[in-house]
Amino acid sequence: MNQKGVSIIALAFIIVILSFLGIIFLSLFTVGTEESTNEYNSTRALYIAEGGAEAAIEHLTQSGASNWQWNDGYLDKSLGDGTVDVEVLQYEQYLSQTSNSPTCTSFTNVIINTTTNPARTVLVNLTWNPSVNANNLGLELYNADVTGSCASPPAGNRVATSTTSNNPEVIRYRIPEPGSFPTTYTYTVRVLGNTGSASYDLTFSHPDESGFGSSDWRSLIALGKMKDAKREVFTAFRK
Repeated sequence: MNQKGVSIIALAFIIVILSFLGIIFLSLFTVGTEESTNEYNSTRALYIAEGGAEAAIEHLTQSGASNWQWNDGYLDKSLGDGTVDVEVLQYEQYLSQTSNSPTCTSFTNVIINTTTNPARTVLVNLTWNPSVNANNLGLELYNADVTGSCASPPAGNRVATSTTSNNPEVIRYRIPEPGSFPTTYTYTVRVLGNTGSASYDLTFSHPDESGFGSSDWRSLIALGKMKDAKREVFTAFRK
């Protein structure tokens, strides 16, 4: 093989290597750009959720806000470059509870068809201090009052569970669309754990009860959406 033939082969080999490296660099650049875009959209979605929550709280806590009922919220409300959904819920606290496990706490909520976006979510949060209570606790949610059979409630009424090794335990449950309005539901939160005394803090948010007064606690769940990114913010407040 003459020198010219060797040079052509070497040149072709170099071109192949450079093309391969170019593909790698382009792929890395594309992935980096996508990650940066996703991170940007996620951050924007968080800001939108926070802005939606602040706007809702400002509206709900101002005087003369009777034109916006407490069970009203936002649905796909434009905010910045994205949109936000907001649910307004009743907020209940059961702080520093000490009792034998399991324990059951029932609550009643009412769904009223007054807006295009009535609240539908039940959000339960269970926390405990490991230094005081070393037991690992868990949660169950039932769609009936099972306080009378708390030791062994009907499994058919259990709609959600959170029995991991995490602290806190969280249940987020979407109430099915009712067939008629207003509709009253009764749910039971069941706290699970090892036998013996268990100290814990329990909070849950749910659609408004009848006669919901301005002195009660409320909570907001704001979901910010920016293109494919979604971020959620939860906050409790009082008028």
